[in-house]
Amino acid sequence: MSIVSVVIIGLLTVVTYGLPFLLGWLWIRKLSNSGDRTSATWRTISLWLGLSACTVAVGAFWLGLFTNPNTYPLEDMHFRRFLKFDEAAGTLGMGAALAGKGKGRWLVVFSALGVGASWVWFAVLQ
Repeated sequence: MSIVSVVIIGLLTVVTYGLPFLLGWLWIRKLSNSGDRTSATWRTISLWLGLSACTVAVGAFWLGLFTNPNTYPLEDMHFRRFLKFDEAAGTLGMGAALAGKGKGRWLVVFSALGVGASWVWFAVLQ
């Protein structure tokens, strides 16, 4: 195995298992700083929407992994549904975060991209 393959496998592993912790940290940071602003503009609401959509996408990814059936046609249909849902939620999260304003905007975009990377990692393991 080449060093490039080892690095890619290591990065995908860190992203897949680190996303729930990153999103938890972002939620704690966002909720602890929520009282600082007096007016909620559409850009701050958009960032909240992006963070929520990315959290739902990561939750759906892990839920799909833990609830999968073991037979072929059912397993394929199961993961296809979760993948389509995650594509939509990740796209919504990324778009909302890019339109949003505030601290952690690029971390939300990274977490939306990380959902796609998690699905790539899952496909590699299959």
